[in-house]
Amino acid sequence: MAARVTGSEADALDILQDAMVSFVRHARKRPRDQWRLFFYRCLWSRIRDRERRQRLRLRFFRPFFTGRDGGRENELENVAAPQVMEPQHALERKSEREMILAALGLLPLRQQQTLMLREWQGFSVAETAEIMGCSGSSVKTHHARGLKSLREILEREGVVHEG
Repeated sequence: MAARVTGSEADALDILQDAMVSFVRHARKRPRDQWRLFFYRCLWSRIRDRERRQRLRLRFFRPFFTGRDGGRENELENVAAPQVMEPQHALERKSEREMILAALGLLPLRQQQTLMLREWQGFSVAETAEIMGCSGSSVKTHHARGLKSLREILEREGVVHEG
């Protein structure tokens, strides 16, 4: 999951290692039946931390690499945009599974997170809300929007057939 979100196996392994250290450090304070949820909370916390650091670096270093004068026009849109590969490159994959994973990478982080936890890991709405640190209604909203966007992307690419 971390590799899918980050797009880099090396970054994903670093995130996973940090999550494991945090989990081991704090898990004994929790009942054993809550460890699975707590581990995913640690993992997603580390993924969010990485995204925040990337946005901060991007905000600071962008003028040096783009020749911009540091003006604030469209800065929020550029900084908030998820760091994913170009859609044409991401969707040039051969198999449907790879195309689905590529399309998932085009979604905003919270929608990716919700779909991964709900659909792939099988967590309930309440469990997902606990892991993500948000309300159940927020989970439902991100999940519905994520499914809709994913379906639209895949229909454009001819992977999902209506009917």
